[in-house]
Amino acid sequence: INAEYMGLEIMANTRENELRSVASSSNSSPQHSAYDALSSGLRIGNEHQLLDSDDDNKHQWTMFVRLESGAPIETVVHQVEYSLHPTFNPPKVKIDSAPFTLTRLGWGTFDIVVTVHFLHSLRLAPIVHKHSLKFVPESSKLINVPTHS
Repeated sequence: INAEYMGLEIMANTRENELRSVASSSNSSPQHSAYDALSSGLRIGNEHQLLDSDDDNKHQWTMFVRLESGAPIETVVHQVEYSLHPTFNPPKVKIDSAPFTLTRLGWGTFDIVVTVHFLHSLRLAPIVHKHSLKFVPESSKLINVPTHS
């Protein structure tokens, strides 16, 4: 009877470990991994390069949205909208693919409203951030992303 009991106990422990393994693997779903990638935040900002030009538009700048975790941005972001100064044509630009950057030439600084739309499967509200364009090598801010995971 003891051997039979021990055999059943081993079988029960093995089944319990299998169930734990299945439960932990469901926690590492793509959605869970996306929330993990977002947990360290988004970095929104611009890079700048002064061009050697006689033209007034000698400032080349690139807006960016990056995951602070270093994970690929396309694992969480569906679209980024940049609302520029009204003198730009077009003043509102939607980027639908990674790396979700926008490069333009200009002569002055202004505020850019950045709206980050997450993948629909994450069920997260868009993040709206006002970034002050700066003519320095890089200017950015770390933005916390509230998740419901």
